[in-house]
Amino acid sequence: LGSREAKHVMVEYFDYQCQACGKMAGYLDALVKQYPRDVAVICLPVPMESSCNPDVPPDGVHPGSCRISRIALAVWLAKPEAFSELHASLFGITSPDEAERLVLKHVSKTELVAALADPRVDGWIRSAIGDWKTLSRSTSKLPKLLVRDRRILHGLPSGEVDFIRVMEKELGL
Repeated sequence: LGSREAKHVMVEYFDYQCQACGKMAGYLDALVKQYPRDVAVICLPVPMESSCNPDVPPDGVHPGSCRISRIALAVWLAKPEAFSELHASLFGITSPDEAERLVLKHVSKTELVAALADPRVDGWIRSAIGDWKTLSRSTSKLPKLLVRDRRILHGLPSGEVDFIRVMEKELGL
């Protein structure tokens, strides 16, 4: 999200079915809109479902999360310019079928199927899960935000205004 030329790139680890993650996505969107030349966010889904995340209990925390994450990454692969809008819309969706119906308004079925078949989609999810596991030594809480390769925010800040104030200070904006 944001400009590829941004001075500051953060990495967000999240699950589309996580309420706190949805709020954080809104905070990040507000920050990117306020500082469009300075801030960008790499969005890495970490599905809290055991079918693709071995560190989640067998019954999973968010059933359907693996497929929703795959659909989102497939959209980014097939039509990157549509990702930003769809990313925000996918938060809170609990049905993978509903997620697919939503993205098919922006990406053709053929494009989606081809992107879902690309092995990079599952590789990105495995990589994000590995990062999340490494970054979760103190807590496995989502969302996680990696800022300037050194600071990790675990969980949700107290509010958007406070979050933006902290990021302005942290990034020197």
